[in-house]
Amino acid sequence: MVEPTKRAAFAVVIAAIATAALVGATPATAVETPPGLPLPPAAAAAEDSGLPAPPDPSTLDPAAEVEAASLAGDIAGTIRAGLGSSTPRLAGAKVHIYWYNTGIAGYEYRGMVTSGADGTYLFVGAPQGKNIAYVEPPNTEEYLHAMFWPDSPDGSDLVQFQVNDSQTTTGIDVTLPRLKKDYIAGADRFATAVAISKRGFPGGASCVYVAAGLGFADALSAGPAAAHCGGPLLLVPPTTLPANVKAELNRLDPDKIVIAGGPGVISNAVKSAIGAIAPTTRVYGADRYATSRALLSHEFGPAAPLEVLVTTGENFPDALSASGAASAYKIPVLTVRGSASKLDAASIVQLSKFPYAYIVGGKAVVSSGVETSLKNLGGVVIRYSGSDRYATNMAVNEAFMPYPALDVYLTNGLKYPDALAGAPLAGSNFGPLYLVPPTCTPERTLDHIRQVTALRAHLLGYFSKLSFGGELFLEC
Repeated sequence: MVEPTKRAAFAVVIAAIATAALVGATPATAVETPPGLPLPPAAAAAEDSGLPAPPDPSTLDPAAEVEAASLAGDIAGTIRAGLGSSTPRLAGAKVHIYWYNTGIAGYEYRGMVTSGADGTYLFVGAPQGKNIAYVEPPNTEEYLHAMFWPDSPDGSDLVQFQVNDSQTTTGIDVTLPRLKKDYIAGADRFATAVAISKRGFPGGASCVYVAAGLGFADALSAGPAAAHCGGPLLLVPPTTLPANVKAELNRLDPDKIVIAGGPGVISNAVKSAIGAIAPTTRVYGADRYATSRALLSHEFGPAAPLEVLVTTGENFPDALSASGAASAYKIPVLTVRGSASKLDAASIVQLSKFPYAYIVGGKAVVSSGVETSLKNLGGVVIRYSGSDRYATNMAVNEAFMPYPALDVYLTNGLKYPDALAGAPLAGSNFGPLYLVPPTCTPERTLDHIRQVTALRAHLLGYFSKLSFGGELFLEC
């Protein structure tokens, strides 16, 4: 077994290296990678561990020659596809081999072979010593998840195998599991938020955000704030605290609760009921934009990150896409009056702290004047947009979420409540949050799900026709 102190870090080193084959594919619409983002959590863990950083995936050529080892053996095995009760042999799977070099206390990439028509492979010339294998599905196979030998989808429980000089190590077999789909849903928007909270935070949470469930304005910035503080976002009606939400707050047992929005959207009676569970603070401003600024200041404070996502507060679709990406990276979303000819003075003061600003939405929703105001602050400004809300969502996911993911999340792009509550859950697992039509899934979204080789797809709220004819998704 890999030493526990190295296991988590190594998992992402390998995941980052293995991303070469995933992010090497050209997306349907090319998007610019955000230059100011921090490393994904696992890659940051790898960096902190002292292990050598993975090579740039764009420079990694699995077919390139590697220096021959003086003592070397071969590795053989069979790759299968896990399709329910059957496990047919899988041709065209990519088997990557990594050798643990004790001299540098790190792993070296040794090359890749492809499984043949019968699913078998033979890797020739692996260095003597401890090795591990990482297997990716062929590009032609839909919805199979990459795996570490023997059966670890994320590298959290890695097993090394021994290679000896002039011998063949056999039995390095891997079965790639097929994507599984489930619902995380309740009888209404409040119950769905509770179900999302239970799934994402089964052991409780130190902090919880609460927002109005009957309007989106104050809640658009609350999801990323909740993700930053490490807790869920629950929704409430304006004048009552539902029994199931109260029970969930008690189960979570937080040290603090933050209400996003003023008394006009969540009454003082509801605040008092919530305050009886844990110390509660209300954060709000004179309007939705002032509330967004107040939430940013409250949660992120003077030591705010370098990056901020900027989107309109006049409608919800693009802000939901921004919330998903922001929650993954634990950075804020600031909503502005997107139709204005320029940024207002208060938003300029807030945004002047950030050297990187990412606009989410086209010029019809966040005007060129607002973009110019941002650029005049002297930082890097990049806009992510598409022809509609679904294309904008994918522009964001392709740029911010290109990494292999165990979990992905889909939500109805015509409604906001489930996505509001879903953003902290998706962020906590560093999984993409997709906005899709209620009756089908766009091809570009399905391409991305395949690209990140997801193991589980979670549907937030109830959909009518996302299963069709025995297939996982009905493509639009």
